[in-house]
Amino acid sequence: MNVPPTPEPVPPAPPPDVELAACRARLAALQREMDAFTYAVAHDLRAPLRAVTGFLDALREDHSRDLPPAGQSYLLRAIEVSARAQRMLEALLRLNRLAQQPLDRRPTPLGEIADQVRREAMRAAAGRDVRWQVGALPEVFADRRLLHEALGQLVANALKFTRNCPCATIELRVEEGAQGQVFSVRDNGAGFNAAAAANLGEPFARFHGQQEFDGIGAGLAITLRILRRHGGRLWAESREGEGATFYFTLASEADGGRDAEVSPSENREERER
Repeated sequence: MNVPPTPEPVPPAPPPDVELAACRARLAALQREMDAFTYAVAHDLRAPLRAVTGFLDALREDHSRDLPPAGQSYLLRAIEVSARAQRMLEALLRLNRLAQQPLDRRPTPLGEIADQVRREAMRAAAGRDVRWQVGALPEVFADRRLLHEALGQLVANALKFTRNCPCATIELRVEEGAQGQVFSVRDNGAGFNAAAAANLGEPFARFHGQQEFDGIGAGLAITLRILRRHGGRLWAESREGEGATFYFTLASEADGGRDAEVSPSENREERER
């Protein structure tokens, strides 16, 4: 009579916190690999792309008069595309550097940063009628330089999309939410289709065509990367022709101000909860 073998005991499942820590470590390793690959590709493409741009410029300067009108048009379009590609490569490198540089978190007066950002924005928008409504903003636990860049990107976004308004209005406020402070930058500009918010923060995602508003769609990706590293979130509400409001949060000092990296899709899922 054959006796069936005794089954091997099933090892106990690791505790949830251990499994979660291991999953985060794997995700962090994958993120580092992805960042290294992005940097290598973007860096190695800079030299040949600069060479292409240089040859196109030389062709325009030395031989454009020899080209028929259609040829001149093609040449100008090629130069524009080449310049845009260079800006996109630089944006990829900037995103990569944001992921690598250490954070210098400390208590930071957000009101002072907002005032500096507003003054810089007004110099860039000289001659425009822009009305500012800036509420009392608290001290936050953040890297001052990076937070200045993130808020600057949001304000620059608001200025760009209100440029067709006779009188632009830009508001900076903070409210107490269920899970802490929620900051917002609101404008009365062009707005965008609410469905487009699903792509918020993805590199080179755009809410409008290139003919309507210039840019490469990197500003919000940079902002989101900075906020992620501060354990924060970014989301938006808008309707076409009715302006837009961008909301963001930051981890507090009590939360440890954790340095978190979340993919755009994970950030989108969090917004939908």
